[in-house]
Amino acid sequence: MKTTRTKHPVTAAGLKPPAKVKANTIAHIKSAKEAAADELVAVRQSLTKNAPGGRSAAPKLKARRDSRASGIATANDLEAQKKKVADETVKNLYLKDIEEWNKHAADLKTNFGAQIGTFAAMRDQVEQVRKDHSALKDAIRKGTVPADTRIMPEVAWKDKEGKERHGFLDFQDYCRVALGRSKQAVYSMLGDKPTQRAKEVDDSVEGVTRRGGVVLNNLFMQALAKDKTLKFDQFVERLKKVATEYAKEETAKASKVETKKAAKLSALRAIADSAA
Repeated sequence: MKTTRTKHPVTAAGLKPPAKVKANTIAHIKSAKEAAADELVAVRQSLTKNAPGGRSAAPKLKARRDSRASGIATANDLEAQKKKVADETVKNLYLKDIEEWNKHAADLKTNFGAQIGTFAAMRDQVEQVRKDHSALKDAIRKGTVPADTRIMPEVAWKDKEGKERHGFLDFQDYCRVALGRSKQAVYSMLGDKPTQRAKEVDDSVEGVTRRGGVVLNNLFMQALAKDKTLKFDQFVERLKKVATEYAKEETAKASKVETKKAAKLSALRAIADSAA
């Protein structure tokens, strides 16, 4: 309800409005408050009337909120379940590799503890387990196995910070816990690490020429560091001259040796003939 504000004269001396006018104003305010209260009651009654069974709609709204929250929780549970199934599927696909890694590690642990004095014979086993740990890290990096995959997951141990771990991701942790020694100590017992097999040398003309070119280039760089004005062609000509002179000297030496050998052989034959 709209109230009408009654205007009243105010004197220059600041006189208050008449008591009658003040009473009318208060009455209008009370009337407006009562109208607002009646309207609020009407709204509440309307909500109660429209609710099923004449009950308040508040429980229904609460039920909707609970249902929405339950739906979110269910969706999260479904996502977690899907991730778990996907991880298990990946594990099953690479189960053979994981089983082999675990078997290699378990066998080495048994042999290392039982065959004291024969560590050198287990070098291949140690190298295989080391490679298995590297393969595990590579598989995790590529996403072909779940990130929590470990070798020998049944083994529980505590790291340097006191946190409990299960299984091994690093070869050095495997050595320290499963074998009871540091990685350096394990290799020390085995002897020197096996050296990589040397590549076969290419003795063809192309192979020899390629190696000679590399040597020639390195020699030129060393000479250029001493003489900045040196040209590659000049350097090659010098090398040819030196190589030719060297070949002549070696040929002369060989000829002298052969001559001496021939003379000695001739003398021996003469002695042999005279004895006959």
